[in-house]
Amino acid sequence: TKGGAGARMHGRAMLVPTAPLSAQRDRQRMYITLGTEVFSDRDVVGIFDMDATTVSKRTRDFLRAAQEGGRVVDTSFELPKAFVVAARRGARGRDGERVYITQYNTQTISRRA
Repeated sequence: TKGGAGARMHGRAMLVPTAPLSAQRDRQRMYITLGTEVFSDRDVVGIFDMDATTVSKRTRDFLRAAQEGGRVVDTSFELPKAFVVAARRGARGRDGERVYITQYNTQTISRRA
């Protein structure tokens, strides 16, 4: 798949599973750049299509809570096409979680990873 080993499409959202620790040690670290934001592909929880996922009330509630909690980073002022949920390794709870809103579609982001 284009999203890397084990990645799969679910509807229009790219699901990126977490690899076992032994596999993570063997794999070289890749970085994703969205606007001025740079983070490790190991921190990616999921890449989601904005149109397909915001139909769900749960997704809208999640995005609203992230916005109210100051965890949303808008990487562009263009029309958003996707959002990426990333969490810093070792952070507890929602402290290390960020939601990156981007003008890139899910396929473009997954090719960058």
